Amino acid sequence: ETLNNLGCVPKKSLILKYPDISIFKNKNFIFDFIRGYNDGDGCISYSVCNDKVSPSVSMVGTRDFLSGVQKALGNIGHLYDKGKYCTFSIGSRKDIEKYFSLTYDNPSIYLDRKYDRAKFFMSGEKSASKWKDFLIKEKELENKIDIVYQKLHIKTKTEEELETRLEKLTTYLASRNNFITKQE
Repeated sequence: ETLNNLGCVPKKSLILKYPDISIFKNKNFIFDFIRGYNDGDGCISYSVCNDKVSPSVSMVGTRDFLSGVQKALGNIGHLYDKGKYCTFSIGSRKDIEKYFSLTYDNPSIYLDRKYDRAKFFMSGEKSASKWKDFLIKEKELENKIDIVYQKLHIKTKTEEELETRLEKLTTYLASRNNFITKQE
């Protein structure tokens, strides 16, 4: 009920309106907001053709919300009506570069998996084999996290104990990730 009162309602992607930009004290916060929305209701994907990988970005929401996103990004990408919802897709390399530049250039908060994908594409790398190597490493990390989670879950007696262990693990992984990034 508290979350509902704060605007976190079920199926928000189907009713959300784009906010009045005056709520952002700094214009750049708009791009943090858009990145956060994409973390929840969007994806960064790819296609491979002739050993070259090409990224794409898409989001799901209301036409009102996504047209606000499109406008904030400088009218890049395309909107597609899908009945009850709408999709926003960015596929051209030029538009993808603009999107990543606006939303992932020096972010402070982000979803690691999507940030890593954006960073890969922002590097200018187009080789499908290097992308495949990246995906393998991503999958290996996901598998390790799943195994650790399962072990933690087996060793815990309560949900509260599990949450505490997961918080400690998350902190550890974040510090390890920062260390690895600095070493590169």
